Amino acid sequence: MMLEEAYSSVLFNEANVSNEPVLLDAIKKLLDEKEVQDLSPIRQWFKTQYLKWFKSNVDDDKKSVVPHQYKEGEPEWMSREGIMDFSGFKDDQRQKLSHMVDYFKTLSDIDLKSLYKEPLKVIEDKMSTWERTLAKKVNKSKLSPLVERTDFEFISKTKDSNGAPMRWVKLLTKKAFKFEGDSMGHCVGGYNPNKSGLSIISLYDEDNLPHVTLEIQGKNIKQIKGKHNAAPIEKYLDACIKFVRYLTDEKDYEVVGDGKNIGMLEFKRKFYFKDSEEWNKIHTTEIIPAQEKAFEALRKRIIEVASESYEYVLEYLKPLRAKYV
Repeated sequence: MMLEEAYSSVLFNEANVSNEPVLLDAIKKLLDEKEVQDLSPIRQWFKTQYLKWFKSNVDDDKKSVVPHQYKEGEPEWMSREGIMDFSGFKDDQRQKLSHMVDYFKTLSDIDLKSLYKEPLKVIEDKMSTWERTLAKKVNKSKLSPLVERTDFEFISKTKDSNGAPMRWVKLLTKKAFKFEGDSMGHCVGGYNPNKSGLSIISLYDEDNLPHVTLEIQGKNIKQIKGKHNAAPIEKYLDACIKFVRYLTDEKDYEVVGDGKNIGMLEFKRKFYFKDSEEWNKIHTTEIIPAQEKAFEALRKRIIEVASESYEYVLEYLKPLRAKYV
């Protein structure tokens, strides 16, 4: 293989993201939001191992990418098959990466120093082990160590689907955050309770054990999680829907993440209840017109293609007609 061909091969296999600076900026923004220090090994891992995975040709279905449309004047390698544009992290991808950062923050200084060597697949396996360990810790004890009005405060009463008393509470201390994370098998334990605008709301049973976690920043509901980052189970679903409706309808909160976990519909990165006035307005004024426009464009294209095909057939038949007519 000639040197030029080898160079092109490297570009094709490893540099298949056309707008890498946009990807790097999105990663930087996420790490800034998670208060990761500039010189942290966590940032180095994202710049090396995560970027290496993203630019590879594996797991493309797990990445926010769309095929690149080559434009005249761009580098030649961008015209090759398989070149992609980074299209921005989706909510679930952003939450997964945020959860990963929380896992990294639990590592010792020694483990962090060797972090840059660990491929994404290895990190995902280690995270799964970490989450199982958290769950085992909780299963060993059914007693909550938290004190009401010290570690958490009461918000409102509710019930699960069986009629058992439940209540929504707001977590106040690092101790409460850690217990929530350990009990639920997710990343809240690594959050800072003193972060400006952050509220962690939890659905407690009578033993003060959590079953659903809401992460709220300002008036944006960013996460609605059951155990192990899954959606709330059916037993607590109605209580979740009623509470989120109260926040959105009465308190002007917006759901910007995990709305699908309680049956909400997404439009332009916000979530709405199907029977809400907001969704009805969006459906009437934006979704239906957009669908009609798309159908009309498709109809016109079908007619154009049919017309082009007809003209082509006529042109093709001219010699035959001249010969036999």
